[in-house]
Amino acid sequence: MAEKEIELLENVELRIALASNNEQFEKCINVFLCPVLLKLGSPHDNVRQKVLSICNHISKRIKSNTDIKLPTNKLLELFTSDNSSNFVSNFSLLFLEIAFNRSTEEEKVALIPKLIQNISKRNNAQKIQIFQIFISTLECFNKRRVEFSKAKNHDIFNFNEYQNDLKFILEKFADMLLYIPSAPDKPQIVSPGLSTNAMNFVTNNGKANWTKSAELSSTKVNVVRFTMSDLIPNKIMNINRFIVFLIASVDSNYEVANLGDSALKKIRNPDMEKQEVIDELYKLYQGTQNNKIKEADIRKPASNNIKLKIMNYLEKSICAANTSPNFIQVCFDSLYGADTNVKLRKSGMIFTQWIARMTNEKILKTVGPVLLTGFNKYIDEHQFERGIDQEGLLCYAYETIGLLAERLPELIINDISLIEKLFGLLPKESPNVKPSVKNCLVSICDSISKVEKSDIIKNVLEGILYDNIGKTEYYTTYCQIKYCTSLFPFSHALSRYLCFIGSGNSRLEIRELSKAGLSFVKNQNDLPSFKEVMDIINSQILSKIKRNEYNIPYEGQRITEIIPYINAESYCAMLEFLRSLIIVTADPKVQIDELGKVTEETIMTKETSNKIKTLLKSFWNETQNYSKKEESPINLYFALLEMLLNIDLGNPMVHAIASACLYELVCFSPSELLANYHNKISWIESFIYSLKTETRNSMSHILGIVATENADKNNTTVIELLMKFLNILTTKDDQKKMTVEYQHGALMGIGYILGKLQLRYPMIYRDILKTSPGNENLYETLIQTVINFLDIKSQIIIIGACNSLSEICKYSKNPLDFNNNNNNNDNNDNEKGKDKENDDKICSKSLLDKLIKIFNNTKDSKIQENIIMTLAFLALGTSSLANEIIEKFFTFAENMSKNVEMLFTLGEAISIIIGGWNSTLMDKYIDISDVQFPSEGHSTQDDKIVETFLSKCLNDMLKSGRPNRCKIVCIWLLCIVKYTSKLPYIQEKLPDIHSAFSYLLADKDEFTQEVASKGIGLVYDLGNDTVKQDLVGSLVNTLSEGRKMEKVNENTQIFNNLGTTPDGSQLSTYKDLLGLASDMNQPDLIYKFMNLASHNAIWNSRRGASLGFSVIMSQARNDLLPHLPTLIPKLYRFQFDPNVKVNTAMKQVWKSLVTNPKEAVDKYFDVIIVELINGLGDRMWRTRESSCLALADLLHGRKISQLEKYLEDLWNMTFRVLDDVKESVRIAAFSACKVLTKITVSNCDPSVVSPENGQKTMNIILPFLLKKGLPSPAEEVRLFALNTVFKLCKTSGVLLKPHITEIISILLESLSSLEPQAINYLSFHTDKTQQLDNIRLNATKSSPIIEAIENCIEHIDDDVMKSLSPEICTLIRKAVGFPSKAGTARFVVSLTLRKPLIVKPYADNILKALASTQSDRNMTIRKLYSSSIGYVAHVASYQALSKFIKKITKQYIENDEEENRTMAAVVLKEISNHASDQIKNNCLKIVLPLAIFGSCDPDENIKNIWRDVWDDNTAGSIGAMKLYMDEITNFINDNLVSNSWRVKKQAACTLIEVTKTIESYVEKKLDVLMPTLINALSGRIWEGKESMLQAYASVLIACKNSPLLDKDSSWRAEAIKILLREAKKNNKKYKRNSIYWMGEVFKELNIENFEEVCEILVPVIGGWPDEKDENKMDEDEEEDDDDPNEKPLKLLVTSAIYKCIGTCFTKEIAEKGDYNKRLAELFTEGFKKYPWNVRVAILEAMTNYIKKIEETGKLNELLTTNDINTLSQGLFICLEDGKYAMVREKAVIVLKQLITNVKDNSNILTTELKEFLNTKLTAYINNEGLVSPRENAQEIKKLLQ
Repeated sequence: MAEKEIELLENVELRIALASNNEQFEKCINVFLCPVLLKLGSPHDNVRQKVLSICNHISKRIKSNTDIKLPTNKLLELFTSDNSSNFVSNFSLLFLEIAFNRSTEEEKVALIPKLIQNISKRNNAQKIQIFQIFISTLECFNKRRVEFSKAKNHDIFNFNEYQNDLKFILEKFADMLLYIPSAPDKPQIVSPGLSTNAMNFVTNNGKANWTKSAELSSTKVNVVRFTMSDLIPNKIMNINRFIVFLIASVDSNYEVANLGDSALKKIRNPDMEKQEVIDELYKLYQGTQNNKIKEADIRKPASNNIKLKIMNYLEKSICAANTSPNFIQVCFDSLYGADTNVKLRKSGMIFTQWIARMTNEKILKTVGPVLLTGFNKYIDEHQFERGIDQEGLLCYAYETIGLLAERLPELIINDISLIEKLFGLLPKESPNVKPSVKNCLVSICDSISKVEKSDIIKNVLEGILYDNIGKTEYYTTYCQIKYCTSLFPFSHALSRYLCFIGSGNSRLEIRELSKAGLSFVKNQNDLPSFKEVMDIINSQILSKIKRNEYNIPYEGQRITEIIPYINAESYCAMLEFLRSLIIVTADPKVQIDELGKVTEETIMTKETSNKIKTLLKSFWNETQNYSKKEESPINLYFALLEMLLNIDLGNPMVHAIASACLYELVCFSPSELLANYHNKISWIESFIYSLKTETRNSMSHILGIVATENADKNNTTVIELLMKFLNILTTKDDQKKMTVEYQHGALMGIGYILGKLQLRYPMIYRDILKTSPGNENLYETLIQTVINFLDIKSQIIIIGACNSLSEICKYSKNPLDFNNNNNNNDNNDNEKGKDKENDDKICSKSLLDKLIKIFNNTKDSKIQENIIMTLAFLALGTSSLANEIIEKFFTFAENMSKNVEMLFTLGEAISIIIGGWNSTLMDKYIDISDVQFPSEGHSTQDDKIVETFLSKCLNDMLKSGRPNRCKIVCIWLLCIVKYTSKLPYIQEKLPDIHSAFSYLLADKDEFTQEVASKGIGLVYDLGNDTVKQDLVGSLVNTLSEGRKMEKVNENTQIFNNLGTTPDGSQLSTYKDLLGLASDMNQPDLIYKFMNLASHNAIWNSRRGASLGFSVIMSQARNDLLPHLPTLIPKLYRFQFDPNVKVNTAMKQVWKSLVTNPKEAVDKYFDVIIVELINGLGDRMWRTRESSCLALADLLHGRKISQLEKYLEDLWNMTFRVLDDVKESVRIAAFSACKVLTKITVSNCDPSVVSPENGQKTMNIILPFLLKKGLPSPAEEVRLFALNTVFKLCKTSGVLLKPHITEIISILLESLSSLEPQAINYLSFHTDKTQQLDNIRLNATKSSPIIEAIENCIEHIDDDVMKSLSPEICTLIRKAVGFPSKAGTARFVVSLTLRKPLIVKPYADNILKALASTQSDRNMTIRKLYSSSIGYVAHVASYQALSKFIKKITKQYIENDEEENRTMAAVVLKEISNHASDQIKNNCLKIVLPLAIFGSCDPDENIKNIWRDVWDDNTAGSIGAMKLYMDEITNFINDNLVSNSWRVKKQAACTLIEVTKTIESYVEKKLDVLMPTLINALSGRIWEGKESMLQAYASVLIACKNSPLLDKDSSWRAEAIKILLREAKKNNKKYKRNSIYWMGEVFKELNIENFEEVCEILVPVIGGWPDEKDENKMDEDEEEDDDDPNEKPLKLLVTSAIYKCIGTCFTKEIAEKGDYNKRLAELFTEGFKKYPWNVRVAILEAMTNYIKKIEETGKLNELLTTNDINTLSQGLFICLEDGKYAMVREKAVIVLKQLITNVKDNSNILTTELKEFLNTKLTAYINNEGLVSPRENAQEIKKLLQ
């Protein structure tokens, strides 16, 4: 068997060897190569060796001669055969590679798909070879990608079935793009992203030709283009294609990178939340992470550019942030990789921040410590680096640590030293980095504040705070205070100390944060230890201050240098805090104001005062436990106050606050504690002359308390002080006169010392002052001196004197008794008692008169208030003046009723007078802790004073009905109830007072109403249960029915209302409050509401505090707390009531009732929003409006999860009120809609919310907006819905997909409905339609609707397009209104431009729909749609486009209207502009004939458009005309027989144009054209028939050499017949043309039918009348009448006749001589008869006539003397034409021609003729002004000589 095979092979080898030339060799190869290769599968080795020998021979021969082709098909069959062994396949592939290199492109394209099938299953060597062959043929496929895209089956490689092959190819494509060649002089290294084997594969071990730099770029371009083409199905291998494009987009070659970027924009990126996608990206970024594989297969990490590109995708993927450990490896590579750079580091930082936000908490806990360590390391290595890039990276690093801390606070807890480190770095970092460090520390603070911290951690944190005490740098201070307020409880003393320091910081945010840290609000039960706070102050401040022997700091110490970081404001905050701390420690229930402080008025209540005294006593008792008593807390506090009083910090407020605090301590401290100040009296005295009034007041008060202690035992100190003060006030020496401050201090000192003497020793105080000799009248002298100072014209002095007198008068009975004997010792002496009483009255009365005089003469309110209080205390001490003083108060009040403050002062003064020491106002004046007061005699009070006062108020003042009196009574009654409610008479009168208050609720004055409401609340609280029930019923009747409590008078208006309801009924704030209480079924709560509803500023002022309403409001708040769930929804809405008075009242109720509004609203959110939604549909407009406003406030900052179930109802109801009948409701609704829109839009933003949650919101809101909002009849609703849709389109991104079809459809329809009606009206009532259309078009283009639609286009994909395509077609066909049509056209253009691949499958249907737009009545719309057609045509199929162009052709040809024909041209022009490749590849056969036809349109504009179409598709080349001659000729031929004269004419013109351009090619189509033209010329004349005749003549002339037109041909005879026939037509316009073309044809075809021509033409010009021709015209033609208007046309016909005669006159006719003479006569007659233009034609004919005779060579024989004479006479007629130079010029030339020919013939040119000619010429020369004809005439004369 082997031998036979060997024999066969030897025969084959011989045949091959004997092939002597290439053809024979190629033939042998074609037959034997494949069978020989099959023998490689033989089991015999010698056979295989023989085959190898033959193959070697063949290989050598074919390599030396590249012209030899191999049997590619057979080799491919052999290679792909399942029966072929590997040996056979390998050799087949070797020859296949050679074969493909010698194949044509068509062969390659046809065979490559089969070659690469199952490439993924081949062995590696075969894979390499096949892949290299495939790479070399990519360009062939790219060239034909358009052709393939038209094919029904794009998948010529069958990739859908062989997806593994596609995956393999795309992976190798990616490897190719990763390949980077080394420098020529360096060895090749493995490119980033590749392994050694991968690089060897794609480069064929470096042998591939494309690896050379010259071909590398083009090969990469081919790879990317092939991957982008339709040859790869779009729906498979998206990940691998994406990887290819991603790598390409960062290629160093611009073209490759540009293609890659373009592809990334066009393709639909794979879902970045799929694990397989992320794995591929990580794999590309990191390279091979598995070390178990071979080294040659280990891939390097990608290049930095690719890494950056990958990071852009990873940092937006949640999946990427949860792929561990890849994400952490990538992070560290970007930060610490050997080849990393600034950009990559930045991306790594951003990615890490994304990880910190998005990684699953379980995963983050695992990797968190590693990340934190890594960023710590980064900070350590790069801290303090400078430069924008480095500082930016540091900022990212710090922020990342902060984010990690937010998610994993335990990281910080486990490494608390990080906080210390950050605090240390903060002041050292650059200004650009410091904010990031601060933010990091704040994030850490917020994070760890939520977790439990061990004592060790707390100690470390405390140590950090200690270490940073005194640092003044802003960021450090801010973080320090933040940590104090967030991480430590209010009880932490160190934190409070640091807040002291921060309170004086220059930065507002630090001050605010510090003050919040010192606020007692909600901290009453977590107070710091007074001892601990004082210990810190001692260690940080007091211990550093030097002291004297009295433990008082030395004066003059510069404390700001000793402790520079604490300023005056800090000390003020410290003192205020310590003061409040003592008070709240003593009484935790004490009221705290909004600033977190305790008010002065609050602590003066007996209950609180007693508790403070007890606490201070305990502090003093604790002092005994200290070895160094000065270190006890209370002594340290005293020391602090003394230190601050002893130094000047440049801020007087320090002394003022310190002195006030010291005064409170002295007031409340036990006498043992005051003993410390007995030796400091001079020091205290020094401050009563301070420049600060508050300091003088406090220190003089302290002086009075300290100096009077034990005065009954030793009065020396008191007497010395009083004498000193008296000396200051009474000195006469001008040089020794003291300043105002000294005088004021002396007055206050006298007053407080005398007053405290009376308080301590009410019975013996005068005796104490008389103990010293010479001082018997000291008391009287002092008082009189003080009274005298009332005359000083100084506010400070008068106020000081008043205060001093007040102190003197308040503590004792008859204090102004100046008798020498004590009142108590003279009781038995009635006469003396009466005298004393009279003296006392006289002194008191004089003081009263003086004070009243001062009051009346001054306008200073402060002086007036002090005088009022002085009068009150005067009445208290001198009861006989009480009624008179009260009467004066009534007078004051009448005159000052507008001054509310003054009325309250008067009310308080009256309360003191009628209540005495039973008035609660007097409690604060018992300011010595160990003194019991009042003593017997002071507590009794005359009820007649109260009775008289109330009677006048209730019966006289109130019943008068005067508003000012009502206000006075209301305020005074309030003061009486507040301060003297303990009096029995007041208790009895409570019902009457309640009635008065109820009556005053209806007062016109708003403030009076508020005061009345306060009073009612107080009365209610004072009553028992029975009284309370009666009072509730009474008030409810008053408010609900407006019923009067009692009859006042007929003209008194009882119930003044605050507004009106829609039905005209009246409205009241209190009625609303009653309604609120009634809704809760508890009318008694109206009193609580009244206490809370006040909004006047006075209630928040010191006056309001003094009235104690904060306590009342607190009690009311506590009573209402159980009703909060019912109350809060209504209260929340009432805050926004349109009635200012109602909403202000309700705001006050809300403010008072709800201490934490945010928490309350969050807690009751559901019931509130339900209340508001119901309120939006309420029948009352106030309710609707307030609900809108409340809703706008409520929705701010809400999460969509809270609103989801209410969302549709919210939109429905807000849109309902947006169209409310009341304008204010509509405005409020607009504000609610704005907020609702903002929330909705933000929660439909995929960058903010998860796609699932965002889609839920979109599914709720978008259908509502589109179906209910936009179609709404209310314009406001429509516009708002539209605006919301715009915002959604802008931000919602991929969430729009399910709704895009509906959005686009409705928005495009809305363009017309939203157009202003004025423009729509003008469109039907104006002639300037084009201008208006331009305006409307510009408005449409700039419309936000178009922008919204453009935003939607970005998210259109295949799925969306399935539903969108039918909608587009419907809109195109049925859109109504100019704007909608214009918008639709624009949308189609944008969609096709941006998403061509997606539009392509639906382009045919869209194009079909667009065809219908060309019948639109509006020209502008048609033009817009034409542009759309052009763009859609680019992606439409060949069949659809061809069909469409045919339809346009029909439109153009069959429509006579200019607009329609114009639009047909415009449409095809747009298609040429935007789909030129489609036309050139498929439709030139259809387009070019139409374009050349259109370029002959009679309308110039249309013609130009068609010419542009022709030029666009042919570049103006006549080659295209030649190439498509058949199609053009057929098109023309078809239209020459059209029923339309216009079309026939245009077809004829086209034929003329074609004939002119390529006349040689027309001859080939003569057999087609001639029958049609002959047929078209038959019949009557029609408009444009002259063009047909011209076309016929042009074809005849062009084809004159055609055998079909030789002398014996029928078509020649037919042509003569037709031309002669047409020349007979009487229509002058037509006749002129027919005569002309007859002449031209006869001339060109040498037709000798001159006789017939003359028979037809000569009679027309009136020649040869002796000859008649009966057939000279058709019987059906009527001769035109001689119309004067026809004369120019007749002349043109005559000119044409003469020219035709001249043209038809041939040499043969001339030689016969039959017409020579007759024509000479005819010409001469014509010169005589016709004007210049006909003469020119005759001259041309004569020129040809002479020329033809001359050509015979027998001119002298054929022309006689008579003929010459006749011709000459005619020519001289022309020469004598003085008007037309052209006639003369031509005539002299003809004459010269004639004379030149006969000059030598004397028989013709006789003497007589010469003389005649000379005479005429001489005359002509003399008259001719032109040079040229004159010279010609002179030459003629010479010829005649």
